[in-house]
Amino acid sequence: MTVNLTANFFKNARGVTLTDGGGITWSINKNTNAVTGTVGTGGANAANPTAKVGPTVVNGVASTWMRSDAAPPIDLTASYAWTGNVGWFGAVAIAQPTTLVGSSVFVQNAGTAINSLSTFDGYTVPQIVKALRTLGLLA
Repeated sequence: MTVNLTANFFKNARGVTLTDGGGITWSINKNTNAVTGTVGTGGANAANPTAKVGPTVVNGVASTWMRSDAAPPIDLTASYAWTGNVGWFGAVAIAQPTTLVGSSVFVQNAGTAINSLSTFDGYTVPQIVKALRTLGLLA
């Protein structure tokens, strides 16, 4: 419902009470022309959120409303599909590398076998393993 609150309306509608059907009653004070809205007991009331934030829309049906300082919980049981490419720590996002990508620079250091002093692009094998474990990519 739309009401045009013109000066003429105030002049003729003193003491009028309007109900919007959603539980709010609008009143016009006959002495001051002040318009006030109050929530009645039959209308919508505040309630804590019950739906969880997830990857799909939840079209609610409750006749309640959420307070401005409320927050719905995140659904930690949901399984999210990750699409697109990932770049860690400011690196350019790329598709998952395969054996078709270029090789790193290998330096043997001692003998022909790979050992703890051998480097790949300047990193030793122990440094690579430590970095992967720190990131949680290796257990």
